[in-house]
Amino acid sequence: METNRNSQLSATDSNGRFLMPPQPAPTVENDEETFDLGRLGSVVRRRIGLVSGVALGTIAAGTGLLFFMDETTPAQYAGKFQILVEPVTAEDKLAKLSTQAQGGETQGGPQQIDVEQSSLDYETQILVLQSRKLMDPVVKEIQKKYPHITYEFLIGSGKLSVSRVSAMVNRTRQETKMIEVWYQDSDPEQ
Repeated sequence: METNRNSQLSATDSNGRFLMPPQPAPTVENDEETFDLGRLGSVVRRRIGLVSGVALGTIAAGTGLLFFMDETTPAQYAGKFQILVEPVTAEDKLAKLSTQAQGGETQGGPQQIDVEQSSLDYETQILVLQSRKLMDPVVKEIQKKYPHITYEFLIGSGKLSVSRVSAMVNRTRQETKMIEVWYQDSDPEQ
């Protein structure tokens, strides 16, 4: 064996340099090649209690919060109706156009009439509908059953809303020819 070892050390190449015996190549561990499912399974088994505990705790806390909010928030009931305040068709505009053509009205010509343009001032109409003069008979009728409701209560509380209805047409919001009256209260009878 001694001779074999010396023969390896004394081996030279043609230039007279000593040759080293072949060394095994260093091994580089690749994460993809050394992935061990058994090790992953043991990590999951050790931490399954923690993961499931956190998940169950989060679900329980969220559910408890929802029940608490549901119990502490009073239910709200709402009722509404809509009123068409202008004709849907343009007959009234065409009647004005006909009257102008016959000479009944002298201001403006047929080219100045826009059939789609509204002649009603909706903001003023809404203020008139909410006025005390129109609301007093309604309030008196309501007070027969609910004596605590007054005009100030309806208008000032925000429970009664009168507004113009708008709709989405071709991805743009357009105002309609309707007004909506809406009332909200925690009492379902009201």
